[in-house]
Amino acid sequence: MYRGVLYVQMGDKKRALEDHQTLVEMGSPLAVELEYVVKNNREKAPEQFFGVSEKL
Repeated sequence: MYRGVLYVQMGDKKRALEDHQTLVEMGSPLAVELEYVVKNNREKAPEQFFGVSEKL
């Protein structure tokens, strides 16, 4: 999940979607969260994953 978010931040949605597919195959509920990030280029507010997307 976290790596997928970082891929989105880096502009590499292809790799983020590969991580999303892995989460889907694992049956992880985090697949839904990563899908949101890929589609919206941000985490849900408030950030649920310790501000992975927060800018310093």
